Amino acid sequence: MLVCMFLRETIVIMDISFPMRKAKELKLGLDQNFGEGKSRICSLPDSILHHILSFLDLKEAVRTSVLSKRWEFLWTSVSKLEFKEDLKQSDEKREEFMDFVERALLLHDSSTLHTFSLTCKVPSNGPVSRVKSWIHAALGHKVQNMVLNLHFDNFHGSFMLPRHLFVSESLNELKLDFFYDLKLPSFVSFPSLKSLSLSKVIFMDDNSVNQLFSSCLNLVKLDLIQCKWYNLKHVYVSAPMLEHLKISESDDYEDTQHHCCKFMISGPRLKVFHYVGELTNEYCISEAPLLVDAHIDVYSGSSRTEREAADRAHKLFEGLATVKDLCVSSFTLEVCSHIFVLLFLSLVSTLFGLSNYYLCYEAFI
Repeated sequence: MLVCMFLRETIVIMDISFPMRKAKELKLGLDQNFGEGKSRICSLPDSILHHILSFLDLKEAVRTSVLSKRWEFLWTSVSKLEFKEDLKQSDEKREEFMDFVERALLLHDSSTLHTFSLTCKVPSNGPVSRVKSWIHAALGHKVQNMVLNLHFDNFHGSFMLPRHLFVSESLNELKLDFFYDLKLPSFVSFPSLKSLSLSKVIFMDDNSVNQLFSSCLNLVKLDLIQCKWYNLKHVYVSAPMLEHLKISESDDYEDTQHHCCKFMISGPRLKVFHYVGELTNEYCISEAPLLVDAHIDVYSGSSRTEREAADRAHKLFEGLATVKDLCVSSFTLEVCSHIFVLLFLSLVSTLFGLSNYYLCYEAFI
């Protein structure tokens, strides 16, 4: 951090015109200390300097090119490229941002990227191919971790992520965060992917989603955050190496609030399961003998009756028989209290041959 502070101060000094800078250095007695500090840093190996640059904002890293000949092109080999657009900026500033992204990717050397992170609007009045070309360029550098946070405000066109993304052999971690249709190609393969996070995406059909999950043979961690499942009927989450699964439901289903998607979850190595939501969908966990840690947070919502919530909670908890550490919210306990009523009515219906015991449910609560 001290080195980064020194670099930032140095960049500010170098931005001053040369005569003024020299006069101020002599007056303040900074010339010798400045020169010694710069000399020590410049003598470090490139690998260490690249590591130092990784702690700087990309624009700050680019500004180090004015420090000396040694620094002129160092930033072009940084392993982390993070671009974050100010979503409230003017169209002129937005054009500057897009030009900066393109220049940075164009000037970056052929070295492998560790991280590529992009937060921006998808242009509603411009070619979406620019955004896709940035993603494609990052994939060309065999990026290992990719984060795409795309905003489709006032966007009315068609958008599909580059097909090359879905057959990447280098990706270890992928995070997609956008409230838009996730259109998948006919063939998907992520041989190296270990962590997948999907936030707010709208899934289009059963087959493509199930193909996506089944193509991640080495997936260890899966996060499904407020995704939209109302186009789907059945989802199968199964990966031979999956250990951590987190599902956070969205409750803004509007006209489709009564739709229910059925999740079948299995994994021979699944150890941790976290769920947050109002049980809008149905979850069944099976064939997970190593599952030992579960966090269940069912919250109240208007889209489901207590009976429906209790029934779905019952099916969910049936798959947690091997869990040793179970954390539940207070409302989840309230929902669980209705499960005992359902079990009692189910027992009574079995003993007395009743076929419609749900009719008696309201009388017991």
